[in-house]
Amino acid sequence: MRSSFIVVLASLAAIKASAWPTIWNGLDSAIRAKGKEHVGSALTLGTDSRTEDIMKGRGEFGAMTPENAMKWESVQPSRGNFTFDDADRHAEFAVKHKKTLRCHTLVWHTLNEDGTYRETVWYKTIGEAYIPMAFRLAAKADPKAKLWYNDYNLEFNDAKTAAAARLVKLVRSYGVRIDGVGLQGHLVGEPTPTQSNVAPSLETLERSLRQFTDLGALVEYTEVDIRLNTPATRRALQEQSKAYQRVIGSCMAVRKCIGFTLWVKLRCLLLRNMSNSDQGVSDKYSWIPYTFEGEGAALAWDDDFKKKPAYWGILKAIKTAKWWHGHAKE
Repeated sequence: MRSSFIVVLASLAAIKASAWPTIWNGLDSAIRAKGKEHVGSALTLGTDSRTEDIMKGRGEFGAMTPENAMKWESVQPSRGNFTFDDADRHAEFAVKHKKTLRCHTLVWHTLNEDGTYRETVWYKTIGEAYIPMAFRLAAKADPKAKLWYNDYNLEFNDAKTAAAARLVKLVRSYGVRIDGVGLQGHLVGEPTPTQSNVAPSLETLERSLRQFTDLGALVEYTEVDIRLNTPATRRALQEQSKAYQRVIGSCMAVRKCIGFTLWVKLRCLLLRNMSNSDQGVSDKYSWIPYTFEGEGAALAWDDDFKKKPAYWGILKAIKTAKWWHGHAKE
């Protein structure tokens, strides 16, 4: 939920399952059958075998985002002290199970809600040029990587969305490559104590995506979860399903939207005086109840790993959409 500047060192084409499945046996299979690239999930290895079993399969998820293993604090816990063991373990998992790997994250904290720059050490020292500098350095380190800017609250087609579009132009004005923009998609399905505005309309979501695709950038929803007041009512779960359909439907309607990642991720065990974090594909492992008291039920699987109305709403949005071909090449 923090504003983040993300340069994703991930080749979105290199590690992939077969491009055109003949049957729709899950979310990823369904979306690739429609010409998109993938459905992804966040993942922290070693927390729950059920999560890993779902990730290992070919149907539900074709991409993965290491939730913590590739963050700066993990790979360089102190200056000059680098450790890539956990990051490598996640990369090896992606290769072994033929998953696209979205790395997360190189540089954090760029934009405020009103579209102004955050007063970070980078901005105070260098100015806005630090952003294209970061992209240039990342491209030099790995010329084959796909480089993305990723942020939250870009879905409402407002001042922050426009500022992110200006950032894309800024990077390119320095002659530096930027491949895509990720909209995190941390939304609500009903008004909650921490968020009164529910997930935007399909039209607003599409306009937000087109702010970036009109500039030639690819887009993806990168951390989608749609939270509710808890305990969730049956009606709220249906509204959540509709909200998921709007989000996924907007991606399906925009040619250069390559897919989406469900932020079916961590439960912060630090709050239980432990030193690691759990992650999974169900509400059981969501971060939200530990961040927003009285809110949760944000994901497509429930605590018992049973598919919720949200899951079937996502699948409906995919299967009823038009078929795209070659969207990422145009």
